[in-house]
Amino acid sequence: MQLELEMIARRLEIKYPGTNFDVGVKPVPLQEILGGGLTSNLLGVSGAAFVLLIFAWANFASLFSMGAKRELRASGPAFDAGGMNNWALVAAGCGAIGGAIVTAFCLFLLRQLGPGRVIRLNDVRFDGITVGFVALAALIAYLTTIVVSRRAVRQDVKTDFEITATVIAGEPDATKTGFEITRSVVAGVQVAVAFAAVGAAVFTAKGFAQYASISPGFPTANLVTMQVVAPPAKYAEPAKRLSIVDVLFQKIRQIPGVEVVGGNSELVLSGQSNDVLFLIEGRSPVAPGGRPSYVGQRLVTQDYFKVMSIPLIKGRQFDPGDAGKPNVVLINDVLAREYFFLDEPLGKQIVIDLGEKWTGEIVGVVGSVRHLTLGTPPSRELYLSNVQRPTGGLNLIVKTRPGTDVAALKAAITAQVKSVDPEIPVAQFRTMDSVVEDSLAQPRLFATIVEVAAAVAVLMSVLALFALAGSIAADGGDGQPETLQFTLLRGAIPSAAGLALGFGMWRWAVGSLPSVTADVDKGGAASALITLAVMAVLGTGALFLGGQAGAPRRN
Repeated sequence: MQLELEMIARRLEIKYPGTNFDVGVKPVPLQEILGGGLTSNLLGVSGAAFVLLIFAWANFASLFSMGAKRELRASGPAFDAGGMNNWALVAAGCGAIGGAIVTAFCLFLLRQLGPGRVIRLNDVRFDGITVGFVALAALIAYLTTIVVSRRAVRQDVKTDFEITATVIAGEPDATKTGFEITRSVVAGVQVAVAFAAVGAAVFTAKGFAQYASISPGFPTANLVTMQVVAPPAKYAEPAKRLSIVDVLFQKIRQIPGVEVVGGNSELVLSGQSNDVLFLIEGRSPVAPGGRPSYVGQRLVTQDYFKVMSIPLIKGRQFDPGDAGKPNVVLINDVLAREYFFLDEPLGKQIVIDLGEKWTGEIVGVVGSVRHLTLGTPPSRELYLSNVQRPTGGLNLIVKTRPGTDVAALKAAITAQVKSVDPEIPVAQFRTMDSVVEDSLAQPRLFATIVEVAAAVAVLMSVLALFALAGSIAADGGDGQPETLQFTLLRGAIPSAAGLALGFGMWRWAVGSLPSVTADVDKGGAASALITLAVMAVLGTGALFLGGQAGAPRRN
């Protein structure tokens, strides 16, 4: 397919060198277009989840290993290794069931509370594959526990009912040392990962807060929007489309509480866009970089700029008298700056590709809005008048008086539209504030996932240090439990090493995340120091409690 498309592109370049110079064609799967930049984020989240799962397996095994050695010290020959294995199996099963329940509940909450802008959320299912993965995770946790426990406690089966056990302390020192180093390294790595994850969460929270505070370029208060589409077959003629829109606007203006009514073809912050090729008459058809120039084309009604409070910078706005006259266009200040920096845009002719060559005179320059997302800077836009290119499908935007009942307004607008033509649907009725909130759904979800992952990583690191201290206390020295002070000292070494490594990973972690705003402080020295102090306190507490829990019971 790629070869055929390239051949078509080359033919177009030969036939239309002005607008098709050096233009390539590349087929892109629809899934990639819908997913956008989410693929890399999802891969990162999946990788982080897998790392946390490995940590969970290690901690699960370490905790049972600690318990096994503690019971062995206390029970001696009466130690029931089979019972410990059974408990491990029960715990792994309960953990899997609990995880499945939490997952199903979180998915339910997302569907109930999550905006519709969360891509394909309704397609997510808790199916057989999910159940199988949970069961596999539980099985691996159980097997890991058995292997690690047998490394900690070697069992010699005398008969079917008699089990004796010996502690690894009785084995060569090299084996014990290697085992201690391994569990210490695992605990230290978990501390480092947790520290870096907290850094990523802090940065993400700051970034989202700044992202959500960005002004879209217009006030959203007291604005409601909806879609109306006149049946194309019934309103095929341009005059009929223009007439039905005028009648609808007149009816809606009569509703109490309504101040201004406007409409456009592509609603801001809704994912709707329409980019077209354009050129300024008398200039090169390509941009300075040698590529064709594109602009966001919007079809609007006369009062659109008034209802959106978009200022007129120079020239004039659209007028009902433009109907039947030469085409006119308005451009935003971004387009004016980029293409008319040292020139006057008013009066210039602009040519755009609307399936056919369409030329209009620039009669005004208006302010810019963030059309695609809050994080996307305003881009080039031009506006066409509905009276010159009538359409029966518009996003209506209604400005209301403060305190207007939105539910009552929806019913009144629907009734007025149906009174004009019962076949015209009124869809997607919502406030402009909710449009902005919906546009925040994806970054909010990403920020929440990062923050939850950081919290889980911290919990894993605390459990790792708890199990490490408990194992150190249960090992004992020459058959005696080590003192609590010595346990804290030995456990503090991997903890401190992990914090040092995590401090170094802080900048790497936050630097690898997508920045939604350019001015987010990625360094976060104060945040790093606060996190360091909190992690140190949590680690010390985990070591203290683990040392007490791992000390053998004295009968």
